[in-house]
Amino acid sequence: MITQAYIDFFEELAQNNQREWFQANKSRYEQEAKGPFLAMIQSVLDALNQEERVYPEEAKATLFRINRDVRFSKDKTPYHTILKASIVKVNDLGLAKKSAKPGIYLAADAQTLRIGGGLIKIDPKQLKPFRQYVADHIEELQQVISTNTFANTYKDLLKGESYKKPDAIAKSTGQESPYLLLKQFYYMQEYPIKGYLDQDLTNVIIEHIQAAKPVHQFLTKAIDFTQRPQQV
Repeated sequence: MITQAYIDFFEELAQNNQREWFQANKSRYEQEAKGPFLAMIQSVLDALNQEERVYPEEAKATLFRINRDVRFSKDKTPYHTILKASIVKVNDLGLAKKSAKPGIYLAADAQTLRIGGGLIKIDPKQLKPFRQYVADHIEELQQVISTNTFANTYKDLLKGESYKKPDAIAKSTGQESPYLLLKQFYYMQEYPIKGYLDQDLTNVIIEHIQAAKPVHQFLTKAIDFTQRPQQV
């Protein structure tokens, strides 16, 4: 569970984002931040695997590094001020421990709890056939997004970076839909973290995952389509 100590650690890290401070407070990070976050993720994994044992067994396999990659960034602060996890089915993971399939995303910093999923990065070689699949099945996508369960859970529905103008794929349907222009396809709900302090969030997170299941399944079918031999 997320506690006030979790918030305090990340608020202080934001003010002291230096290696010396982090090393001096590493035990706090392990006990007050990383430990509780991993425990929350582990509880979610255990619940998911009771239904379908296809997810990682250990939470640490889903955790993003807190160290920032500063090689190509103007911001040289060495640490993220947030903990993040990406949950993907084990059989969808490639050799590089990355997946092209949609995943479940969970994150918490000093202000916000984030629960979501979908596709943040689509391989450029897959993007065109992916968008063509979306265009060919736009009514199905709009239907699953408009269900009360999904719409009531994810207020912003499906979002992501998009093209500014309709291209041939977007125009091919004869419809106008913001989803025809997307380059990313994800859903995310954010909550003030102080409203969830000292709570077991397992059921809350599982409810969000279940609400997004039809959209998740649609995105999976679209990615599977891109992995088939495409006609030239």
